[in-house]
Amino acid sequence: MENTFEPGLIYETFARYNLEIKRIDCFDRGNFAQLRVELPLNEKFITLLELQKTILNLSRLERQENIKIKIINIDCRHKSLRIDIELENEQQRSSSSPDMQTDA
Repeated sequence: MENTFEPGLIYETFARYNLEIKRIDCFDRGNFAQLRVELPLNEKFITLLELQKTILNLSRLERQENIKIKIINIDCRHKSLRIDIELENEQQRSSSSPDMQTDA
């Protein structure tokens, strides 16, 4: 994902990882957005396995799409996970890569 200006692109990216977005806020900065992601709840709770699958999907998305994801809140009442996403630019990725570090 190159930017957050297009909500449709955010919906499509998350759908590829089996994550349904309920709402997108603050996407007009270009590199940041606040999202509510649907949780797979049975009744009023989420099982550890269901939560683990959701977190695994978020982790894969973060790694493969170069997006930094912060979980803000898990809301079982509204069956959602509130997260912040921030796109990493090329400079951030190369400076945080262990392969790029040199001894001075």
